[in-house]
Amino acid sequence: MNQVYQHPIKKRKDGLGNSYGVEISYAPNLNIQYIINVDYLESLESDYHCKFSRKQFFINGKQPTRLIDTLAEKCMNAIYPIHFRTNSYGLIREVLNFDEIKERWQLKQKTLISAYQGEFVENYFSQINRSFESKDTLLKAMQRELFYSLFSFQMEAATTRDNQMEHVDYKLPIYPYRLPVEFIGNQKIIDSGKSINITYNGKDRANNNLSLNQKLESKDLTLVSTEGAYKGISKEITFKLRLLKERQRKIV
Repeated sequence: MNQVYQHPIKKRKDGLGNSYGVEISYAPNLNIQYIINVDYLESLESDYHCKFSRKQFFINGKQPTRLIDTLAEKCMNAIYPIHFRTNSYGLIREVLNFDEIKERWQLKQKTLISAYQGEFVENYFSQINRSFESKDTLLKAMQRELFYSLFSFQMEAATTRDNQMEHVDYKLPIYPYRLPVEFIGNQKIIDSGKSINITYNGKDRANNNLSLNQKLESKDLTLVSTEGAYKGISKEITFKLRLLKERQRKIV
């Protein structure tokens, strides 16, 4: 077993709060920015109890103004904060406050129905309500949010002698509300002792390219950054996730 796998999540201190700046750009003229706060509340066996909150949502540097965007933002504000059980690689595995979120959404939906009307709104609410059929359906819906894929990481190449592996499968929810796109590519891991860099380059079935570069802290596998791009003949999507160290805090 490669040494990289021996870093337990227990080294992340209970009561630690991190914040990440997220930027997703859809060429040529759509840029989405927001902040996700991640609070490490307690250890759960080999996993961790984390609270995720979303703040400061901007489109092209401004607060949303279009009906569809303002509605989506108000809906997400009703769903967050979310408590997840995560593993040591940042993968969300279970929703821990499902009943609380569902009740909060149902109350918010009543006020939104009186303010927003039309077939589109009805279909949008129906889609969200389907996510609340169970804990598992909500978990699957959130796993299709791009942030949670950028926040987690895979380390298959760490099982090889040279920390390189070909034909690595990777799934990424490139487009909102759609199934993740599947890629096959090459992964390389470099551990400098202070930080770990994971690079991935792959292609989907349509021959579109995915490049990813993730940086972790060696001491506890805390994600420092994720940068990448999805490029095709007629499309390009770039994404950045960066740990905001100036916002690191203690949770009382």
